[in-house]
Amino acid sequence: MQVRIIGEPDQVAAAIEAISAVLTVSEVSRPYGSRRNPTQVRVYMEVTAPAAVIKAHGSTTESNPGVS
Repeated sequence: MQVRIIGEPDQVAAAIEAISAVLTVSEVSRPYGSRRNPTQVRVYMEVTAPAAVIKAHGSTTESNPGVS
């Protein structure tokens, strides 16, 4: 999965830490300036859910209506 986080630098750092506690993170981009707010940054993450979580929730979108 790809995740984009936008916020104040300290908020983004906290979000990266929180996401890393529950998902497997394979890549985190460098911070880029936000186009809408010069005090904010955006970071892109590549993450995967642990296999046990995927198995528990089903691995197809059919088991998760509204998810594509």
